[in-house]
Amino acid sequence: MALLDGILKISFGISYEVEEGLRDIKRGIRSSKKVILNNIPLSLLQELMPLLKGKDVSVSLKKNEFEESIDEDIEGISYHKADIHAGHGDEKMHFGCIVLPKMLFDVIWNDEGVQSISGIKLHSCIKCDLRVNLCQAAEAFGEEVYVGAVYNAEDGVRLIKEDLQKSSRAIINYLPDFLVEELVPYFKGIDIRIMMPYGHRVHEDVKSIPHSRVARRLVKPKLKIYDQEDAMPGGICFPHIHYGVAWKDDKILEIRTIEVDECVQCMVGKHMTAWSFGKRIR
Repeated sequence: MALLDGILKISFGISYEVEEGLRDIKRGIRSSKKVILNNIPLSLLQELMPLLKGKDVSVSLKKNEFEESIDEDIEGISYHKADIHAGHGDEKMHFGCIVLPKMLFDVIWNDEGVQSISGIKLHSCIKCDLRVNLCQAAEAFGEEVYVGAVYNAEDGVRLIKEDLQKSSRAIINYLPDFLVEELVPYFKGIDIRIMMPYGHRVHEDVKSIPHSRVARRLVKPKLKIYDQEDAMPGGICFPHIHYGVAWKDDKILEIRTIEVDECVQCMVGKHMTAWSFGKRIR
């Protein structure tokens, strides 16, 4: 994070096309001394194995019939029994992650292979114990853990509206004015804390919200969504779920959810901190 000439510059991450994501994973492994592989598909592990030689490697996989053949090739491998899932649209798939010293890769996959890769550069996420020890944490939670999902704009906005109708409070930061205007009718009866992006139009109904604020400076994020450079990361936090909303200009590019309680509470804290630095709307 850097503050230059009143502009806040933050590196967030990337949503990849799968092939591009695989290239960056391999590039990251080549330049890293330590690699943690949690619940990734066997096909991906086998593809990465030539790059793991001489590295400090930790691998945790779902216990299955392949374990004997893998044991001979990798030290530091363990097995878990939990089902770790994530959504890709309406389809439930498997979730895994690759943790490197400077980057965290989330991998959503099914029997046909890897379907989605996202890279996260935020230090607090890279060092998060729930990612580093994902499989052990999943076993502690129970037999099945649902991490979150990735949605297109239409489905994601629909789900946000449904949660606004069911929730008693929400924190909203850096959502574009056109989306906030669409959501305003669903704010009734909810304890809303909202911070609008710097320089964006503020809806009249938002001005009347007691806890409404606007960012004090322009944010220049480094967030890439597929081929879209410099996308804006916004979000809305409910007590039970976090929606990360990637947008640029007048378009929602992607919406991702986080649904593990510990991660949701972490995001609530981050959003509350960001909101507290906003300028009150009078």
